[in-house]
Amino acid sequence: MNRKNSEPLPIWAVILLDAFAVTLGLLVFALFHHVLPREAELEPLVLTSPTPTAEPVAEPLPSETEEPEIEATPEPEPEPEIGDFSLSFPEQFTDGEIICTKNEYRSANVCVRYMSVQKGFLLYHVADIYVRRLEYFRTAFAHGEFRNEGMSYSEPFETIASDNDAVVAISGDYYGGRLEGVVIRNGVLYRETPNEAVCAIFPDGRMECISAEDYDVQYLVDNSAWQAWAFGPILVKDGVAIDNSKNSIFRKNPRSALGCIEPGHYCFVQVEGRIKESGGITLNDLSELMLSLGCVQAYNLDGGESSYIYWNGQLASTKFNRQSSDIIYIADGFVEGGKES
Repeated sequence: MNRKNSEPLPIWAVILLDAFAVTLGLLVFALFHHVLPREAELEPLVLTSPTPTAEPVAEPLPSETEEPEIEATPEPEPEPEIGDFSLSFPEQFTDGEIICTKNEYRSANVCVRYMSVQKGFLLYHVADIYVRRLEYFRTAFAHGEFRNEGMSYSEPFETIASDNDAVVAISGDYYGGRLEGVVIRNGVLYRETPNEAVCAIFPDGRMECISAEDYDVQYLVDNSAWQAWAFGPILVKDGVAIDNSKNSIFRKNPRSALGCIEPGHYCFVQVEGRIKESGGITLNDLSELMLSLGCVQAYNLDGGESSYIYWNGQLASTKFNRQSSDIIYIADGFVEGGKES
């Protein structure tokens, strides 16, 4: 068809087409500038990622991460050697210093507490003794050697004690006053013949009182007795006081006695007599005195005018003219085969 022959659109159709075109343009503009941007805002672009808040994590139990700790079994206390009492009463000894007063001597080796007691017409001296080792419980002979010569071989008691640097000393059994009776001193057997009841101390510190009927030197040898005396009578045996009322020396006299409270813990007792302050003591009363001091074994030693006690570097009891053949003493320090240094 030829354009020349076509008819022009009416005016209202042109206006309608123009309005349609404008409306379509506005719709497209609105689509791109209003609808599409809003949809894009729903998924923002993440530039950085914040650290998320960590959930609290419980500390793992030891059993979850490592072997549980097993408490170590405490080391057993070392067993003391025979004759070593350092673990029995360590509080009695010092760490090395020496404490010396009027009534006490303490060191790393020994502890001695001394008291003098006046009760009515009775005066007595007590030495309460602890030794760290049995070797500090010593004996000594007059002139430093054993001689089987009877009473002529003796020396002033205080001289023997001083020569041996005794901390405290008491009368022995006056072995030199007879030619029989067992003599074991500082682990050496000098004489084995029987006589009276025997008192012995063994390496473990125990003290035994043995009647004359039960005496057997082989028992002492087999058990390596450290000391043994023959005098008596027995005062206390296994915690029981012995009745000595029929003994010929029962009456009141000056007396010396040795007691054992427990191994390593001993006492020396000297009772004054034949002086104005003290009339002496009977054997039974001496037994009761030893019991009151806690002794489970106790033994009567040489008495009368050869009953002495030495303390703090001097004779503490009455001085009589009789000399001694031997003493029992406590030393602080020990030199094998010799005197204390």
